[in-house]
Amino acid sequence: MSKLNIFSITILLVTLAACSKRELPSEGVSLELAQLRKANIDSVSYKIHFNIPDIKSNPIRGSSTIGFVATKSNDVILDFRAESNMVENLTINGLTIEFIFANGHIVIPKRHVKKGKNSLQIDFIAGTSSLNRNDEYLYTLLVPDRASTVFPCFDQPDMKASFELSLTISTDWKAVSNGRRIDEINNGNGSKNITFEVTKPISTYLFAFAAGKFETISKKIGSYEFTLYHRETDTVKLKRNTDIVFDYHAQSIRWLEDYTQILYPFGKLDFVLIPGFQYSGMEHPGAIFYRDSRLLLDENATLNQKLRQANLIAHEVAHQWFGNLVTMRWFNDVWLKEVFAGLIADKIVNPMFPDLNHNLSFLLSHYPRAYSVDRTEGANPIVQNLDNLLNAGTLYGDIIYHKAPIMFRQLELFMGEEPFKQGVREYLKKYKMANANWDELVEILNGETTIDLIAWSESWTKSTGRPVIQINSTIIANGNKIEISSETDETLSILPMQFSISYLVKGNEWTKTVFIDSLPYVFNYSVSDSLPIIYPNSNGFGYGCISADSVTVNHTIRSKTIPTNSLTRASFIVSLHELFLEGKIDREKYYRYLTHCFVSESDAQIQSFILNSIELVFRKFSDQQFFDTYLQPTEQILWNALNSHIPTSQKRSILTTLTSIFQSPQMVSLLYQTWVTSKVGQFTLSEDERTALAVELMVRKPELYNAIYQGEYGRIANSDRQKRFALIAKAASALASERIAFFDSLANPANRKPEPWIAEGLRILHHPLRSEFSIRFIEPSLNMLSEIQRTGDIFFPKDWLDATLYGHNSAEAYQIVDYWLRSNETISSNLKLKVLQSVDMLKRSAQ
Repeated sequence: MSKLNIFSITILLVTLAACSKRELPSEGVSLELAQLRKANIDSVSYKIHFNIPDIKSNPIRGSSTIGFVATKSNDVILDFRAESNMVENLTINGLTIEFIFANGHIVIPKRHVKKGKNSLQIDFIAGTSSLNRNDEYLYTLLVPDRASTVFPCFDQPDMKASFELSLTISTDWKAVSNGRRIDEINNGNGSKNITFEVTKPISTYLFAFAAGKFETISKKIGSYEFTLYHRETDTVKLKRNTDIVFDYHAQSIRWLEDYTQILYPFGKLDFVLIPGFQYSGMEHPGAIFYRDSRLLLDENATLNQKLRQANLIAHEVAHQWFGNLVTMRWFNDVWLKEVFAGLIADKIVNPMFPDLNHNLSFLLSHYPRAYSVDRTEGANPIVQNLDNLLNAGTLYGDIIYHKAPIMFRQLELFMGEEPFKQGVREYLKKYKMANANWDELVEILNGETTIDLIAWSESWTKSTGRPVIQINSTIIANGNKIEISSETDETLSILPMQFSISYLVKGNEWTKTVFIDSLPYVFNYSVSDSLPIIYPNSNGFGYGCISADSVTVNHTIRSKTIPTNSLTRASFIVSLHELFLEGKIDREKYYRYLTHCFVSESDAQIQSFILNSIELVFRKFSDQQFFDTYLQPTEQILWNALNSHIPTSQKRSILTTLTSIFQSPQMVSLLYQTWVTSKVGQFTLSEDERTALAVELMVRKPELYNAIYQGEYGRIANSDRQKRFALIAKAASALASERIAFFDSLANPANRKPEPWIAEGLRILHHPLRSEFSIRFIEPSLNMLSEIQRTGDIFFPKDWLDATLYGHNSAEAYQIVDYWLRSNETISSNLKLKVLQSVDMLKRSAQ
């Protein structure tokens, strides 16, 4: 035996002996590990290089120099969720050492770590699960804990670090990252090296780069310079949108600088439009990534689409201050950056749309989405517990994106706008380039008001579910009495909030603004000889299932009374929707009122909500008798509206609803001709609308599947959109074997990207007209859920569930999910909540 072999065995024995005494880190980043590292490690920096080959299947090799200061000579634990052989070389302070690789961590024994400055050099093969590699481009997406799936790092939000990135890429590729590009050298072999400047301190989940065959457009607006990276080939679409996109970014920065009194913190700001990007947007400092379809709108886009475009940009720019400049310490406070971005985005967008009723927009964009979770058995509080970053993705959802902004608007009402703003400025100034949590913000805001915000915040952030509130009117001797009470338990505390109640008596209207923090709440008014019509929550500020008593509600529906004030009207329609879902309004009565409201409604935002409600009733709450009675009249109402003289932007929402529900032979024929000609009357379909219609026609006319597929594929100009259509079309196939093969392919994580396209395909697979066939996929889809949560991005598990249950309304389908939940009690609590949220509508329809 050689001396070398004897030495190797000795080292192995020493390492194994050390392992036996050392408690190895568990999978993921536990709260305990995160706190230990934060206490012992400081001043982290990364100098990283990636060599990206042209061929997607070839590995990406990387090297990293990690600098840090150790306050104690302890073991140093890096995160690298890869195979041990992907670490090719490791040195610390110039010495090659033996290290321990366990459960996705690299453990550097403390004997190699000195107190003070240390330097780690690591050569590695990059993990690919979060590199999103395509044939012509790739991009990172590292939130919440995915940086460690690509390169070794301290992957937790409160260990901010500077990043210095360099890339080797093909000469015909372009690249963008957080820092400004400062050097580009052609290597003479078909590749080039690009170096980016060192970043300000940022969290690992915010480090990002994209590289590939992108085109660029640059523009200077005032003192701001931007570069847009894109793959769009439709020059008309680009020209229609680019000036707006640049202007919205500039306006957002200008507004935030004024509001916060802090200049844009990260030097440059570029944005990258990516086909099939998993989120609408991701706020990387200096390099915001967007899903291209969210910003590149079609001609005559709907008002809601234009609002979402502006709001999305404002949201991601707001994150540069709220989330990037000041970052949560731990992901249980991820809601904090999202609520700030949501609230601030609404404020930014208001002056961009001066003719818009922004309280109406706030109501319709936030309240229904928040209720969609809070009415379910899977409701979660705004602040959730998190013991390991592996589960951080499960914290995201409609509660943090939609209930939390409602809470913050109430907080601003509670405090006053100016004290709230001063508190926010102090918070940003105190914690800039660092981390803070919710309690630290409340402490600052509490100093700006005489009200006990700590108790107030407890009610909103830690309670689960929505209040169920009933408003009753009673005639008394000297007037009328209105009582606000809890339908479930009047002794329960209520979310402290302000809202208005409007009541009509003999054609006269009064409004009472109330602030409630407990129930019952009673007030009197002077009219004594008749009961009023009551519009609960008439200003749309109150949160919960707020309704008048059943007699008043039914009287209002029968009389077909429609409030003249648009905000009151929208709030009342939202309330009726909730009452219908709670089984307190008859389906036919509710549906007739909906269609009556649609015909008379002129506001595009309210009309869009009504259309969504019509589609939901048909998809989830219909039986054959209902279809026979209401399908053709509804089809005709929508078809007539498409051929009317209403604004083209409103026709887009109408077409979407008609495309989702049509079934009669006459309407199938009419919409087939619409697909052929791309026109309805004077209304021309966009490519996306035509493609969506083509897919629906494939389902309804399977005998023409191949002809429709070939015809539509040939009309799509952009290669990325062709790939999307080809993927979705597999789920719409006329052949059952091909649909089964589509689903079976999703067992391989490599086939589940781009995730938004997969979710679209799943919805088509579970189309309502094929629910009897697709019910077979429900249980295997649920069995894949935990693995999808581990390998997919943060929104994908919920999207997967929603798509899987999309077209089902049968008791049999619900029983499959219910049995699965009872048989899989060991799944994570947060993932179980996601299932309960997604199955809620199916449960209601089945019952």
